[in-house]
Amino acid sequence: KLRIIFTPYFVYHEINTLVLCLRHLHNRSEMPVIEQYLQSSLLHDDLRQILLSSREFPQILKALDLWSGEAPGLFRGLSDQYQQAWIGSLEIFIRDRFIAEQVLGAGNRTMIRFFRYLVDYHNCMNVAKSIRWEIDPAPPFIRGGISGLERFRRAYAGKEMDAVLKVFPVTCRENGIE
Repeated sequence: KLRIIFTPYFVYHEINTLVLCLRHLHNRSEMPVIEQYLQSSLLHDDLRQILLSSREFPQILKALDLWSGEAPGLFRGLSDQYQQAWIGSLEIFIRDRFIAEQVLGAGNRTMIRFFRYLVDYHNCMNVAKSIRWEIDPAPPFIRGGISGLERFRRAYAGKEMDAVLKVFPVTCRENGIE
């Protein structure tokens, strides 16, 4: 029962492995580098095979796009995202899609709450990076966090880093966390 409850948490961490492999594949790293990342990974065997295939990068993305294993739909649109916004957007696309799925899905209330706080964390990071590096347009936001998206939009619009940093203490106080 505990394994079932924590499965989304482990999948969330395996997304890092997947993203690292995708970056290396995009940069045409040697296969032993990819194999090293996958050595202790919990990724599904189908995903491992796709990542270790000798296909060109766009073909790998299409294969992930079509994969219908444990996480149906998680990679849908990956190829289009890459064509529109290049490699840097893939991590955000995959992570945001997974987190939104966890927040909106049915499951353990504690895990849903954890992912809702994780949504706020990622939204804070997106705003902070965008303000720091003066990126326009506004960053994409994930729905489903504890804090409303309007807080993040106002912080970005006003270029107020303090407003971003204040989100967590306010959110914690509002939810009875010291």
